[in-house]
Amino acid sequence: MPTREAVIQPKDPSGFLKRLFHHYQMNIPAEYDTQQGWVQFKRGRCEGTVEGEAVRLRVHSPNWLGMLVITRSLNRHVELFGQREHLKLRWRKPSR
Repeated sequence: MPTREAVIQPKDPSGFLKRLFHHYQMNIPAEYDTQQGWVQFKRGRCEGTVEGEAVRLRVHSPNWLGMLVITRSLNRHVELFGQREHLKLRWRKPSR
């Protein structure tokens, strides 16, 4: 199963994760707290964790089309919510 991850460093990692996942939760299944969460998209899943001063987002999808759709959505929303901090996601294969 294709997997990609990205790490960002917002000023308030916990608040950023909650704000991002809350936005998705208004329309699709999602759960989150101050340290971790997930969003279930039709084409796959995103899991997020707060790691110190960073937020790690990991996307799993059964195919590359799903990966493209999910990462594009996350790219748009992270750039929107992190506009003042100039946040951008850089997707890569997981190191773990």
